[in-house]
Amino acid sequence: MSKILVIGNGFDLAHGLPTKYTDFLNFSELFLADDNEYKNKKQIIFPKEGQEKTNFLSNINSCRKSVDNSVNIFRHKFERNNLIKYFMKLYNRKEKWVDFESLLHGYINNITGYFQNQNNYSCLPENIKLLVSTNTSKNNSEIKKIVFNHLRNELDDFIDCLDFYFNMVVYKTRIAKYPLEIYKNMYFDYILSFNYTDTYNRVCRKLDRLQINEKNIHYLHGRTGSTNRHNNMVLGISDFDSDNLDTVYFKKYFQRIQKHTGNKYKKWINIENEIVFMGHSMDITDGDIIKELITKTSKTIIYYYNQSDYEQKVINLIKIFGKEQFEKLYYEQKILFKELSSSVKLSSNKVVLDKMRI
Repeated sequence: MSKILVIGNGFDLAHGLPTKYTDFLNFSELFLADDNEYKNKKQIIFPKEGQEKTNFLSNINSCRKSVDNSVNIFRHKFERNNLIKYFMKLYNRKEKWVDFESLLHGYINNITGYFQNQNNYSCLPENIKLLVSTNTSKNNSEIKKIVFNHLRNELDDFIDCLDFYFNMVVYKTRIAKYPLEIYKNMYFDYILSFNYTDTYNRVCRKLDRLQINEKNIHYLHGRTGSTNRHNNMVLGISDFDSDNLDTVYFKKYFQRIQKHTGNKYKKWINIENEIVFMGHSMDITDGDIIKELITKTSKTIIYYYNQSDYEQKVINLIKIFGKEQFEKLYYEQKILFKELSSSVKLSSNKVVLDKMRI
Protein backbone atom coordinates (compact mmCIF):
# COMPACT_ATOMS: atom_id res chain seq x y z
CA MET A 1 0.00 0.00 0.00
CA SER A 2 1.24 3.50 -0.92
CA LYS A 3 0.49 6.68 1.00
CA ILE A 4 -0.20 9.94 -0.84
CA LEU A 5 0.04 13.34 0.87
CA VAL A 6 -2.24 15.97 -0.68
CA ILE A 7 -1.42 19.50 0.42
CA GLY A 8 -3.13 22.87 0.06
CA ASN A 9 -2.23 26.38 1.18
CA GLY A 10 -2.93 25.59 4.84
CA PHE A 11 0.14 23.35 4.72
CA ASP A 12 2.41 26.32 3.98
CA LEU A 13 0.60 28.43 6.57
CA ALA A 14 1.24 25.72 9.18
CA HIS A 15 4.95 26.27 8.53
CA GLY A 16 4.65 30.02 9.15
CA LEU A 17 5.00 31.00 5.49
CA PRO A 18 3.20 34.19 4.30
CA THR A 19 1.21 32.56 1.49
CA LYS A 20 -2.26 33.98 2.11
CA TYR A 21 -3.70 36.27 -0.54
CA THR A 22 -3.90 38.90 2.20
CA ASP A 23 -0.11 38.60 2.64
CA PHE A 24 0.29 39.24 -1.08
CA LEU A 25 -2.05 42.25 -0.93
CA ASN A 26 -0.20 43.64 2.10
CA PHE A 27 3.05 43.25 0.21
CA SER A 28 1.57 44.95 -2.87
CA GLU A 29 0.41 47.97 -0.86
CA LEU A 30 3.71 48.43 0.98
CA PHE A 31 5.86 47.67 -2.07
CA LEU A 32 4.23 50.53 -3.99
CA ALA A 33 4.20 53.03 -1.09
CA ASP A 34 6.56 55.99 -0.95
CA ASP A 35 8.54 56.57 2.25
CA ASN A 36 5.86 58.66 3.97
CA GLU A 37 3.03 56.32 2.96
CA TYR A 38 5.07 53.31 3.99
CA LYS A 39 5.37 54.37 7.63
CA ASN A 40 1.65 55.04 7.97
CA LYS A 41 0.53 51.94 6.08
CA LYS A 42 2.94 49.70 7.94
CA GLN A 43 1.44 50.87 11.23
CA ILE A 44 -2.10 50.18 9.98
CA ILE A 45 -1.30 46.75 8.51
CA PHE A 46 1.00 45.59 11.33
CA PRO A 47 0.15 47.48 14.53
CA LYS A 48 2.05 44.82 16.47
CA GLU A 49 5.28 43.47 15.04
CA GLY A 50 6.34 39.96 15.94
CA GLN A 51 9.40 38.20 14.61
CA GLU A 52 7.53 36.81 11.60
CA LYS A 53 6.27 40.28 10.65
CA THR A 54 9.74 41.74 11.12
CA ASN A 55 11.12 39.24 8.60
CA PHE A 56 8.21 39.94 6.26
CA LEU A 57 8.82 43.69 6.40
CA SER A 58 12.54 43.19 5.91
CA ASN A 59 11.89 41.33 2.67
CA ILE A 60 9.48 44.03 1.52
CA ASN A 61 12.05 46.74 2.21
CA SER A 62 14.63 44.86 0.18
CA CYS A 63 12.24 45.03 -2.77
CA ARG A 64 11.37 48.70 -2.16
CA LYS A 65 15.01 49.77 -1.99
CA SER A 66 16.17 47.64 -4.89
CA VAL A 67 17.50 49.44 -7.97
CA ASP A 68 17.54 46.25 -10.01
CA ASN A 69 15.84 46.80 -13.35
CA SER A 70 13.84 43.57 -13.10
CA VAL A 71 12.35 44.77 -9.80
CA ASN A 72 11.38 48.08 -11.42
CA ILE A 73 9.65 46.18 -14.21
CA PHE A 74 7.56 44.35 -11.65
CA ARG A 75 6.86 47.56 -9.75
CA HIS A 76 5.20 48.89 -12.90
CA LYS A 77 3.26 45.64 -13.29
CA PHE A 78 1.95 45.96 -9.74
CA GLU A 79 1.04 49.62 -10.28
CA ARG A 80 -1.04 49.07 -13.40
CA ASN A 81 -2.67 45.71 -12.66
CA ASN A 82 -6.42 46.24 -12.29
CA LEU A 83 -7.01 42.88 -10.59
CA ILE A 84 -4.63 43.83 -7.78
CA LYS A 85 -6.45 47.17 -7.46
CA TYR A 86 -9.81 45.38 -7.43
CA PHE A 87 -8.81 42.92 -4.70
CA MET A 88 -7.20 45.65 -2.60
CA LYS A 89 -10.39 47.70 -2.82
CA LEU A 90 -12.51 44.79 -1.54
CA TYR A 91 -9.96 43.50 0.98
CA ASN A 92 -11.61 43.48 4.40
CA ARG A 93 -8.61 44.39 6.52
CA LYS A 94 -10.62 44.19 9.72
CA GLU A 95 -11.47 40.55 9.03
CA LYS A 96 -7.96 39.91 7.65
CA TRP A 97 -9.54 37.92 4.86
CA VAL A 98 -10.13 38.05 1.12
CA ASP A 99 -11.83 35.27 -0.84
CA PHE A 100 -9.85 35.61 -4.04
CA GLU A 101 -11.62 32.92 -6.06
CA SER A 102 -15.11 34.17 -5.17
CA LEU A 103 -14.13 37.75 -6.00
CA LEU A 104 -12.57 36.71 -9.32
CA HIS A 105 -15.67 34.65 -10.08
CA GLY A 106 -17.89 37.68 -9.40
CA TYR A 107 -15.59 39.95 -11.43
CA ILE A 108 -15.80 37.70 -14.48
CA ASN A 109 -19.48 36.88 -13.97
CA ASN A 110 -20.44 40.57 -14.02
CA ILE A 111 -18.58 41.07 -17.29
CA THR A 112 -20.10 37.93 -18.81
CA GLY A 113 -23.57 39.04 -17.69
CA TYR A 114 -23.13 42.41 -19.36
CA PHE A 115 -22.39 40.87 -22.75
CA GLN A 116 -25.28 38.46 -22.41
CA ASN A 117 -27.87 41.06 -21.38
CA GLN A 118 -26.24 44.48 -21.87
CA ASN A 119 -28.33 45.86 -19.03
CA ASN A 120 -25.88 45.87 -16.11
CA TYR A 121 -23.27 48.41 -17.23
CA SER A 122 -23.10 49.79 -13.69
CA CYS A 123 -21.82 46.42 -12.41
CA LEU A 124 -18.76 46.51 -14.66
CA PRO A 125 -15.36 47.29 -13.11
CA GLU A 126 -14.20 50.81 -13.94
CA ASN A 127 -11.40 49.70 -16.28
CA ILE A 128 -13.85 47.54 -18.25
CA LYS A 129 -16.35 50.40 -18.46
CA LEU A 130 -13.58 52.48 -20.03
CA LEU A 131 -12.81 49.76 -22.58
CA VAL A 132 -16.50 49.43 -23.50
CA SER A 133 -17.12 53.19 -23.74
CA THR A 134 -14.06 53.80 -25.95
CA ASN A 135 -15.11 51.09 -28.42
CA THR A 136 -18.76 51.98 -28.97
CA SER A 137 -18.22 52.16 -32.73
CA LYS A 138 -17.62 48.39 -32.76
CA ASN A 139 -20.25 45.69 -32.53
CA ASN A 140 -20.90 43.67 -29.38
CA SER A 141 -18.85 40.68 -30.52
CA GLU A 142 -15.80 42.84 -31.27
CA ILE A 143 -16.04 44.67 -27.95
CA LYS A 144 -16.36 41.36 -26.09
CA LYS A 145 -13.21 40.06 -27.78
CA ILE A 146 -11.29 43.20 -26.77
CA VAL A 147 -12.49 42.96 -23.18
CA PHE A 148 -11.68 39.27 -22.70
CA ASN A 149 -8.25 39.66 -24.32
CA HIS A 150 -7.65 42.50 -21.86
CA LEU A 151 -8.78 40.25 -18.98
CA ARG A 152 -6.40 37.50 -20.08
CA ASN A 153 -3.49 39.94 -20.00
CA GLU A 154 -4.58 41.22 -16.58
CA LEU A 155 -4.69 37.70 -15.15
CA ASP A 156 -1.31 36.79 -16.70
CA ASP A 157 0.27 39.91 -15.18
CA PHE A 158 -1.37 39.19 -11.83
CA ILE A 159 0.13 35.68 -11.85
CA ASP A 160 3.54 37.14 -12.76
CA CYS A 161 3.26 39.51 -9.80
CA LEU A 162 2.32 36.64 -7.51
CA ASP A 163 5.32 34.66 -8.78
CA PHE A 164 7.55 37.67 -8.06
CA TYR A 165 6.15 37.83 -4.51
CA PHE A 166 6.89 34.15 -3.88
CA ASN A 167 10.44 34.49 -5.17
CA MET A 168 11.22 37.71 -3.30
CA VAL A 169 9.39 37.05 -0.02
CA VAL A 170 8.03 33.54 0.53
CA TYR A 171 11.18 31.69 -0.53
CA LYS A 172 13.28 34.04 1.61
CA THR A 173 11.18 33.37 4.70
CA ARG A 174 12.77 31.04 7.21
CA ILE A 175 10.65 28.00 8.09
CA ALA A 176 10.56 28.10 11.88
CA LYS A 177 7.78 25.60 12.65
CA TYR A 178 6.05 22.57 11.21
CA PRO A 179 3.02 20.35 11.95
CA LEU A 180 4.28 17.51 14.11
CA GLU A 181 1.80 14.85 12.98
CA ILE A 182 2.86 15.07 9.34
CA TYR A 183 6.56 14.47 10.00
CA LYS A 184 6.56 12.25 13.08
CA ASN A 185 6.43 8.54 12.20
CA MET A 186 4.61 9.25 8.94
CA TYR A 187 6.21 8.62 5.57
CA PHE A 188 4.75 9.25 2.15
CA ASP A 189 5.41 7.70 -1.21
CA TYR A 190 3.92 10.55 -3.22
CA ILE A 191 2.91 14.18 -2.83
CA LEU A 192 0.13 15.88 -4.78
CA SER A 193 0.57 19.59 -4.20
CA PHE A 194 -1.95 22.33 -4.88
CA ASN A 195 0.73 24.78 -3.71
CA TYR A 196 3.49 26.48 -5.65
CA THR A 197 6.23 25.63 -3.13
CA ASP A 198 8.46 22.70 -2.15
CA THR A 199 7.89 23.20 1.59
CA TYR A 200 7.73 19.49 2.54
CA ASN A 201 11.21 18.75 1.19
CA ARG A 202 12.60 22.00 2.64
CA VAL A 203 11.56 20.78 6.10
CA CYS A 204 12.87 17.28 5.42
CA ARG A 205 16.27 18.75 4.57
CA LYS A 206 16.19 20.73 7.79
CA LEU A 207 15.28 17.65 9.85
CA ASP A 208 17.80 15.45 8.01
CA ARG A 209 14.86 13.30 6.99
CA LEU A 210 14.34 11.33 3.80
CA GLN A 211 12.98 13.61 1.07
CA ILE A 212 10.39 12.71 -1.56
CA ASN A 213 11.93 12.22 -4.98
CA GLU A 214 10.89 15.02 -7.32
CA LYS A 215 9.55 12.38 -9.72
CA ASN A 216 7.02 11.46 -7.04
CA ILE A 217 5.77 15.01 -6.50
CA HIS A 218 3.08 16.46 -8.72
CA TYR A 219 2.66 20.24 -8.60
CA LEU A 220 -0.86 20.30 -9.97
CA HIS A 221 -1.05 24.10 -10.04
CA GLY A 222 2.50 24.63 -11.19
CA ARG A 223 5.50 25.72 -9.21
CA THR A 224 7.19 28.99 -8.44
CA GLY A 225 10.72 29.66 -7.31
CA SER A 226 14.10 30.62 -8.70
CA THR A 227 14.72 27.08 -9.95
CA ASN A 228 11.85 27.36 -12.41
CA ARG A 229 12.65 28.10 -16.03
CA HIS A 230 9.24 29.62 -16.59
CA ASN A 231 6.11 30.51 -14.71
CA ASN A 232 3.50 27.75 -15.01
CA MET A 233 1.34 28.80 -12.06
CA VAL A 234 -2.35 27.93 -12.26
CA LEU A 235 -4.67 30.51 -10.76
CA GLY A 236 -8.36 30.58 -11.54
CA ILE A 237 -11.93 29.62 -10.78
CA SER A 238 -14.22 26.60 -11.05
CA ASP A 239 -16.05 25.64 -14.22
CA PHE A 240 -19.25 27.48 -13.34
CA ASP A 241 -20.50 27.95 -16.93
CA SER A 242 -19.22 25.03 -18.99
CA ASP A 243 -20.93 26.14 -22.20
CA ASN A 244 -19.35 29.60 -22.20
CA LEU A 245 -15.95 29.44 -23.88
CA ASP A 246 -15.37 33.16 -23.34
CA THR A 247 -14.46 32.41 -19.72
CA VAL A 248 -12.53 29.18 -20.29
CA TYR A 249 -9.13 30.90 -19.95
CA PHE A 250 -9.92 31.66 -16.30
CA LYS A 251 -10.84 28.08 -15.34
CA LYS A 252 -8.38 25.97 -13.38
CA TYR A 253 -9.02 22.86 -15.46
CA PHE A 254 -8.15 24.75 -18.67
CA GLN A 255 -5.02 26.31 -17.19
CA ARG A 256 -3.78 22.91 -16.03
CA ILE A 257 -3.98 21.79 -19.66
CA GLN A 258 -2.68 25.07 -21.09
CA LYS A 259 0.33 25.14 -18.77
CA HIS A 260 1.11 21.43 -19.08
CA THR A 261 0.99 20.73 -15.35
CA GLY A 262 0.01 17.17 -16.23
CA ASN A 263 -1.97 14.43 -14.54
CA LYS A 264 0.72 12.03 -13.37
CA TYR A 265 -1.03 11.74 -9.99
CA LYS A 266 -3.57 9.50 -11.75
CA LYS A 267 -0.89 6.80 -12.00
CA TRP A 268 -0.61 6.73 -8.20
CA ILE A 269 -4.30 6.15 -7.53
CA ASN A 270 -5.55 2.66 -6.83
CA ILE A 271 -7.98 1.11 -4.39
CA GLU A 272 -5.21 -0.11 -2.05
CA ASN A 273 -3.68 3.32 -1.48
CA GLU A 274 -4.32 5.79 1.33
CA ILE A 275 -4.77 9.55 0.93
CA VAL A 276 -3.84 12.14 3.56
CA PHE A 277 -5.12 15.70 3.08
CA MET A 278 -3.28 18.42 4.96
CA GLY A 279 -4.07 22.13 4.67
CA HIS A 280 -6.56 21.78 1.82
CA SER A 281 -9.92 23.52 2.13
CA MET A 282 -11.67 20.76 0.13
CA ASP A 283 -13.24 23.57 -1.88
CA ILE A 284 -15.42 22.76 -4.86
CA THR A 285 -13.02 24.59 -7.21
CA ASP A 286 -10.84 21.48 -6.93
CA GLY A 287 -13.86 19.19 -6.61
CA ASP A 288 -13.18 17.06 -9.68
CA ILE A 289 -9.78 15.98 -8.37
CA ILE A 290 -10.89 15.59 -4.74
CA LYS A 291 -13.74 13.32 -5.83
CA GLU A 292 -11.43 11.19 -7.94
CA LEU A 293 -8.86 10.81 -5.15
CA ILE A 294 -11.37 9.86 -2.47
CA THR A 295 -13.50 7.45 -4.51
CA LYS A 296 -10.62 5.55 -6.09
CA THR A 297 -8.53 4.85 -2.97
CA SER A 298 -9.12 2.75 0.14
CA LYS A 299 -9.10 5.43 2.84
CA THR A 300 -8.87 9.19 3.15
CA ILE A 301 -7.62 11.03 6.23
CA ILE A 302 -8.39 14.76 6.36
CA TYR A 303 -6.58 16.90 8.92
CA TYR A 304 -8.33 19.99 10.29
CA TYR A 305 -7.22 22.80 12.63
CA ASN A 306 -10.28 23.49 14.76
CA GLN A 307 -14.04 22.91 14.91
CA SER A 308 -14.80 25.73 12.48
CA ASP A 309 -12.33 24.36 9.94
CA TYR A 310 -13.77 20.87 10.38
CA GLU A 311 -17.32 22.09 9.77
CA GLN A 312 -16.31 24.03 6.65
CA LYS A 313 -14.53 21.00 5.21
CA VAL A 314 -17.65 18.88 5.78
CA ILE A 315 -19.81 21.51 4.06
CA ASN A 316 -17.43 21.65 1.09
CA LEU A 317 -17.40 17.86 0.75
CA ILE A 318 -21.20 17.77 0.79
CA LYS A 319 -21.12 20.24 -2.12
CA ILE A 320 -18.73 17.95 -4.00
CA PHE A 321 -20.39 14.58 -3.33
CA GLY A 322 -23.94 15.43 -2.40
CA LYS A 323 -25.46 14.63 1.00
CA GLU A 324 -26.16 10.92 0.47
CA GLN A 325 -22.82 9.96 -1.03
CA PHE A 326 -20.87 11.96 1.54
CA GLU A 327 -22.77 10.35 4.43
CA LYS A 328 -22.08 6.91 2.96
CA LEU A 329 -18.35 7.62 2.68
CA TYR A 330 -18.25 9.12 6.18
CA TYR A 331 -20.21 6.44 8.05
CA GLU A 332 -18.36 3.63 6.26
CA GLN A 333 -15.16 5.35 7.50
CA LYS A 334 -13.78 5.75 4.03
CA ILE A 335 -13.32 9.39 5.06
CA LEU A 336 -11.76 10.05 8.48
CA PHE A 337 -11.21 13.45 10.09
CA LYS A 338 -8.32 14.11 12.48
CA GLU A 339 -7.51 17.26 14.38
CA LEU A 340 -4.04 18.65 13.83
CA SER A 341 -3.19 19.25 17.44
CA SER A 342 0.33 20.57 17.57
CA SER A 343 3.17 22.22 15.75
CA VAL A 344 6.87 22.25 16.47
CA LYS A 345 8.67 25.56 16.79
CA LEU A 346 12.40 25.73 16.27
CA SER A 347 14.02 28.52 18.23
CA SER A 348 17.68 28.69 19.25
CA ASN A 349 17.99 24.99 18.42
CA LYS A 350 15.24 24.13 20.91
CA VAL A 351 12.16 22.18 19.94
CA VAL A 352 9.02 23.55 21.56
CA LEU A 353 5.54 22.05 21.26
CA ASP A 354 2.81 24.60 20.78
CA LYS A 355 -0.91 24.52 20.09
CA MET A 356 -1.40 24.79 16.33
CA ARG A 357 -2.44 28.27 15.34
CA ILE A 358 -2.94 29.25 11.73
